This record gives sequence, structure tokens and C-alpha cells, in this order.
Amino acid sequence: MADENLRPDESPRNNANTDDSVFAECTEDSIQNLVSDMQSHFKTMSQTILNRIDDMGTRIDQLEFMLNDLISEVEATEAKKEQIQTQNMTLNKESELEVQKKGDEVLGI
Repeated sequence: MADENLRPDESPRNNANTDDSVFAECTEDSIQNLVSDMQSHFKTMSQTILNRIDDMGTRIDQLEFMLNDLISEVEATEAKKEQIQTQNMTLNKESELEVQKKGDEVLGI
């Protein structure tokens, strides 16, 4: 008898359909919001990762530049050392020859 007060389009079955459609709309909106939030979060995280990769690339380039400078300095230092060693060897040979000549002169050879 409670159904007598309902209009024909408000049968318990129609009310259930209305509730289901409201629930479906709420669920769809919630899912859309969740997906939108996830996309926004993913985009932010992706940009953060890309920025960090760019920063790392810049740091690597700086380190490579500094390393090349150090290598150049070491090579220049090594070249100077070799030049000094060559000069010292030449001077030592010249000194030995002079000592030998003076020794020969003293001995009358």
C-alpha cells in the first residue's frame, strides 16, 4: 500500500535506477578527477625528472671540461719535465766532456 502514494514513474524500481544513475555520475566524476590528478602529478614528476637529468648533464659537462683542463696541465708539466731532463742530460754530458778534456790537458794527452 505504500506504493499507492508513488507516481507511476516513481516506482521503487525507477527510484533504484535513479540512484544508480546518480551513483554512476558521482563515480564517473570521481574517476575523472582522479585521472586528471594522476595526469597532473605524472606531468609534474616527469618535468622534475627531466630537469634533474638536465642538471646532471650540465654538471657532467662541467666536470668533463675541468678534467680536460687538468689533463692539459699534466701534459704540459710532463713536457716541461722531459725538456728539463733532456737539458740536464745534455749539460751533464757537456760537463763530463769538459772534465775529461781538462783531465786530458792535465795529463798531457
